[in-house]
Amino acid sequence: MIIKIKKTIFFIIIFSVFFYTKSINANNIAVLDIEYVINNNKQYIKLLNDIEQDQVNHKNNFKITEENLNQQYEEIESSKIILSEQDFENAIIEYNLKIKKFDDTINEFNNHYELQISKYRQMIVENIINILKNYALEKQLDLILDSKNYIMASNSINISDIILNEMNELKLDINFEPY
Repeated sequence: MIIKIKKTIFFIIIFSVFFYTKSINANNIAVLDIEYVINNNKQYIKLLNDIEQDQVNHKNNFKITEENLNQQYEEIESSKIILSEQDFENAIIEYNLKIKKFDDTINEFNNHYELQISKYRQMIVENIINILKNYALEKQLDLILDSKNYIMASNSINISDIILNEMNELKLDINFEPY
């Protein structure tokens, strides 16, 4: 008997919620592909190109250093028979120190550019959020979803290109720091 009453109350509540709540209008929902907006932002693309250009000489120098280190390793290996055990161990220790220094330099190089990209992406996201706030108020949007957080939606509610155009009109402060 109690179970029957609970079921009846449950169905009444569901019925009430279903029929008496404000229905969501598709015009009050928008979808944004934030990665699309970031990756197609003109200033972000310019930053990536600047980074790529800045890396060219460094990568060439790294390649030369790597070839020199490989050559040193081959020389150490070929002189293994000639050198005393102590001299061979010293050569290996010296070589390993050079390898560690080279690895540290490569890591510092990579971290420098990752930090530049991360800092700039964060700046873009902050500006996207500000644009979205204004856009949502202007268009009276109730909900804006990221394209990765839904299964399917009509292209008519996708505002990615609109936000991208507004982002491209902004002049962001890019302080690219060469390595």
